[in-house]
Amino acid sequence: MPFSETLLYSGYANLKLTEIFIAAIFFASSGALMDLAMDISAAI
Repeated sequence: MPFSETLLYSGYANLKLTEIFIAAIFFASSGALMDLAMDISAAI
């Protein structure tokens, strides 16, 4: 996360970057799961 220091120093000191990072991982995983579900339903 190269731009995280810029965010923290520009007034967002209470920003919880770890929670945002974990949420991004869950969001990307749900997209991959939806893609897998669409492939299975198209094959059926």
